[in-house]
Amino acid sequence: MVTMVEALGQGPFNLAPSAAFLEVFGWNYGQLAPVSHFVYGVVWALILVAAFGGEVTVLKGIGVVVGAQWLLFILIFAPAMGWVFL
Repeated sequence: MVTMVEALGQGPFNLAPSAAFLEVFGWNYGQLAPVSHFVYGVVWALILVAAFGGEVTVLKGIGVVVGAQWLLFILIFAPAMGWVFL
């Protein structure tokens, strides 16, 4: 996605979601967006392990992505960036 947006100038939006969120706060410097996206993934992986312990499965991981992450994105992060889907 970053390759499409940055290198080719094409994509579903002009900035990746992590870069757009940082842009709102004026923090979109250099490689901070990809690093924050990586950290975001690690945090959610830790939440998944904390919630399910040794019983983590791909299906539970997809459930967390579709449930918690999607809801947070649609209800909090997207409106904060000016992206309104509802």
